[in-house]
Amino acid sequence: MVANGIFNINKEPTTRWDCPDVDPEVIKMSLGERLRFPYASNVVTPNRIMKSAMSEQLATYDKNDMKKCGIPTRELINLYEKFADGGFGTIVTGCIMINGKDIEAPGNVIIDRELDSEVRRNAFKEWTEYATRNGNIIIAQLFH
Repeated sequence: MVANGIFNINKEPTTRWDCPDVDPEVIKMSLGERLRFPYASNVVTPNRIMKSAMSEQLATYDKNDMKKCGIPTRELINLYEKFADGGFGTIVTGCIMINGKDIEAPGNVIIDRELDSEVRRNAFKEWTEYATRNGNIIIAQLFH
């Protein structure tokens, strides 16, 4: 039997729980409020809307030259510009690998001291400038 679109092995309808009516304006006010992080008093988001982590796989990748891998591309920067302009107060990045030897997938961003370069630093700087251009914050999802 399917109840509310979900298969129920007990063949009984799933239970719906009543929810008290909430004024949509109250929800807007709550989500629109700034969020202060208690562990870092100078970190404040413009609202309480968050973009969760993904694995975009939009950084550079060259299977023959690791130094050219993991650099933020124009596509990645444009994506995060859209996230910033879309009203997210907090943006959690996709996979950022901290070791170029163990990547989750080709096209992941990589921060590795052995791969450091001016080109890489400039790309990261541009990425963060666009991602935080509306006062929102970004949190790096680090993989190892």
